[in-house]
Amino acid sequence: MAHLSTGDMLRAAVKDQTPVGLQAKAAMDAGELVTDEIVVGIINDRITKDDCGNGFILDGFPRTVPQTLALDTMLSENNEQVTAVVELVIDDSELESRICGRWIHKASGRSYHASYPPAMPKSLVASGSHIPSEENMLDDVTGEPLMQRADDKPEVSRRWNWQSLSVVPCPSVAVFSALHLFFCDAGTQVSSESVPRPNCSHCGTLRTHWYEIVA
Repeated sequence: MAHLSTGDMLRAAVKDQTPVGLQAKAAMDAGELVTDEIVVGIINDRITKDDCGNGFILDGFPRTVPQTLALDTMLSENNEQVTAVVELVIDDSELESRICGRWIHKASGRSYHASYPPAMPKSLVASGSHIPSEENMLDDVTGEPLMQRADDKPEVSRRWNWQSLSVVPCPSVAVFSALHLFFCDAGTQVSSESVPRPNCSHCGTLRTHWYEIVA
C-alpha cells in the first residue's frame, strides 16, 4: 500500500516546477500553509498512479473540517472512500523537537535529525556538540552542508503549527468518527507547558492531533 506524504508530494511538484508546484513553493518559502485547493489537486493527481491501485495511506492531510470534506468529495468522484483513520496525539514540546530537528541534503533528499541519534549526521556526532549548525551538520556521503526547510525553523514552525493547527484539527475527529473507522493513539503524556486550548471532544486531551488516512 502506497504511503503518500503531502510534504513529499508538494516537494515533488516544486522540483518538477509544475504550475501548482510553483504556487506551493511561494507559500512554503514564505512560511505559509499551502492552500487546500492546491493540496487536494496534488493528491487527486497522485492517487491515479499504479502504486495506489490497491489503496494508499495519506499522511498529513486532512487537518481541518473543510479539508476533510474536500478529501471526501474528491475521493467519491473517483469512486474511492476513506476506510480507516489513525490519530497520532503528541505533546507540543516533543512535536517541536521533531519538526525543528530535521535537516536535509537538498541535492539527494537524504534526511537527518539533530537530536535523534540514529539519524544524526556523522559530522554532528564527531563535533561533540549538541547544538546543530551549518558547520557541523554535513551530509554523510558528500560532506556538503545540510539545510533546514524554511517551515522547519523554530520561529516559523511555532507560528503555523501551534497557532494554526493546534486548535482546528479536533473538529475533523467528529467528522471521521461519524463517517469512518477511527483509532486514537494517546502517544506521550501531556506536558504542563502545553499550549492552552479546548480539550478534544473525542479523546479529552490537550494534545496536538495528526492523522493517517487509509483509503
